[in-house]
Amino acid sequence: MTKEKTLVLELPEGFQERFGALARAFEQLIAAQLATSRGVSPPLSAPSTATFSPLEPPTEEEKAWLEDFLKELEPDIQKQTAELVKSQIREWMLMGGNIKAIKERLKKGKEPKIVRKKEGRRDPLYLQFGDGIEEPIEEVYLLG
Repeated sequence: MTKEKTLVLELPEGFQERFGALARAFEQLIAAQLATSRGVSPPLSAPSTATFSPLEPPTEEEKAWLEDFLKELEPDIQKQTAELVKSQIREWMLMGGNIKAIKERLKKGKEPKIVRKKEGRRDPLYLQFGDGIEEPIEEVYLLG
């Protein structure tokens, strides 16, 4: 008879937690790539216990670089955002919105505004008529 020896592997503290976060990030990456290859939007990630990223939070230098990068993209962001909102309003009005009712509101002098509301994680956009003081606010969901 032979005697079996067991090997004990000691891992550093926090290794299991970091490895779990890394595995979740990898799973999200694979799911996003599969969704993109199928032509659909990647799934939203489930809320995690990690504060910012599964590996480590960004440094102040990285945050500053990101802000500069976004400033550089600002014209493109403005253009794409305007096109997206226009197409969403056009689609809503042609597919389900009552164009005649909107025309009546505008003839009565109600000012249209696009408003973003804080509603949890999504913050949707609404087309809003009325000022809330002289006439009641009427909202139409747009996007988000």
